[in-house]
Amino acid sequence: MTADNDQDSAAEALDRLIAKSFASRLWRRDPSLWPEPSPGGDPPGRTLGWLDLPARLPALAEDFSGLASKLTGDGFTDAVVLGMGGSSMTPLTLSDIFKESGPASGHAGGADQPSSSPSNEPRAPG
Repeated sequence: MTADNDQDSAAEALDRLIAKSFASRLWRRDPSLWPEPSPGGDPPGRTLGWLDLPARLPALAEDFSGLASKLTGDGFTDAVVLGMGGSSMTPLTLSDIFKESGPASGHAGGADQPSSSPSNEPRAPG
């Protein structure tokens, strides 16, 4: 395959998406965009919350503003976030962002590459 072929294929795919009004149907959470039953198990309406997340962030920030203080005050010292595939990028990014930034340690890993996951065996305090 050449770069020209790749560009043509991408342009054709984009043309098909436009012809099917994919973007507006996605925003309407049109279930006919996905096969039935959904390969992921959950119907599309339950997995598209990220579409309106930017509008919900201010309220979420208020909800979680005191969470870190409460958890560390309750004695939590570690947080582990796992993901799989593309979803592992969020915990890995958060781990980089919050490295050494507070009283608790953050650990992240991808479930599709167990060697990248931290050892999460229970540890004795101290």
